[in-house]
Amino acid sequence: MPRLYGHICANSDCRRDFTTAAAWAGNEGGPRYCSRKACLRLAGVPSAQLKRGRTSAAAAAPAVAHGLPPNATLVKVREILGQRYVNETELEEWQLENDIEEGDEEVEWQVQAKVARHERDKHGRITICWMTTEELQQAGDASSAKAALKEYAKRVAAEVKQALHLLG
Repeated sequence: MPRLYGHICANSDCRRDFTTAAAWAGNEGGPRYCSRKACLRLAGVPSAQLKRGRTSAAAAAPAVAHGLPPNATLVKVREILGQRYVNETELEEWQLENDIEEGDEEVEWQVQAKVARHERDKHGRITICWMTTEELQQAGDASSAKAALKEYAKRVAAEVKQALHLLG
């Protein structure tokens, strides 16, 4: 297996001077970690990506961003794709292992939206991001967001009904 040199693993229990991965884990300019699972965990690699044989494209896909991209303006909400009460990336490890208190919950919507990157941007681009109801309201396109939420509610109701039927 080829080895990549050039850094020393930031894990004090490891301190390897090589990695067998294609690149060192960690952000440029920050601490770097080798390819051992314990070191990758310290680098913040999600545990699902550490499982042996995980080669799907979904494992390498970046997380969906929170909020609109920088310097972007919401043009239209095309579709609501999901809902969550807790952003697990903002919780401490101990919170993940215990009950989530209601005060730690915040409803967020996974939104597929058209955004403009500049005031003269006529075409815009499509993006997917998580937004709170307040962020949708402040973004200025409440009518398309309301229509998308109504359509999402119908889809969710139908899926819940089907799941209940399948579960007996």
